[in-house]
Parts: sequence; structure tokens; C-alpha cells
Amino acid sequence: RMDRAVQAKWDDPFLTTEEALLAGGYEFDIPLPSSTSSPPPKDAEGRSVKRTQKEIYDQDGVSIAQRKNNLLRRLRRMKARTAQLQEVQEEEERQRQQQQQQEQQQLQLQQEGGEEEEEGQEQFQVAEEEEEEEKNVVAEGEEEEQSEEEEEEEEEEE
Repeated sequence: RMDRAVQAKWDDPFLTTEEALLAGGYEFDIPLPSSTSSPPPKDAEGRSVKRTQKEIYDQDGVSIAQRKNNLLRRLRRMKARTAQLQEVQEEEERQRQQQQQQEQQQLQLQQEGGEEEEEGQEQFQVAEEEEEEEKNVVAEGEEEEQSEEEEEEEEEEE
């Protein structure tokens, strides 16, 4: 019954503690077994005297004050556990986000490194092509010099 009362109060925080206990299945205003022979107390004018929460009992002989204390204690524990669980979940979420950020940074670094590598390879290819062109130009220049030298030699021989 107390579990049902706790759940009722948890689900609807606007319920009074008495309403939550009633929703849990408790029945109050039952006189104690020892005082079954005495009617509810009355004042001098014959009106019923309002009883305190310590004087109102459930079917198990437990006062409504004790039941309310138990209900509120359980609600505090439940709230504390929920807060702890929420903190743990928030910490796990922070760690997950940090891990995702680190993975994204590593991926970006790898991509940037790959782009730099590609740029480096392109620059290397361009440098090789330029070097090849220079060799060709030098070779053509040497060929021209050789042919000029050959022509000069031929002219000298003539």
C-alpha cells in the first residue's frame, strides 16, 4: 500500500499526503482497538472535538502522522536516488559528447593530414615534371651544342 501511495504522490505532486495515502489503499479514522468502547471526544457543547493526526489511525493501528512521515521519507529517498541517477546520466552524456568531439577532431586532423599529403604529392609531381622539363631543356641545349660543335667540326674539316 505504501508503494502505491508513494507512486501516486510521485505521479501527482499536487496530491496531499493524505490523498496519496488514501490512493494507496489506507483507510483512516478507525478507532484504536483499546478505545472501541469510547465514542469520539466531544466538547462541553456536545460538538466533536477535532483529533490530531496522532489520534487518527488506520486499519493496522498506525497513526496517520506515522504514515505521512513514512510516505515523505520514501519520497525524499526516491527524489535523492532520481537526482543521483540523473547526475550519473548527465556525466555519461558529457563523457560521450567529449569522446565524440575528440573523435571528430581526430577525423579532421586525419582529413587535413590527407589533404596536406595530397597537396604534397601534387607538389612533388609538379616538381618532378618541372625537373623533367629542365632536363629536357638541358638535353635539347646539349644536343644543340653538340650539333653546333659537329657543324663547326665539319666546317673546319672542309
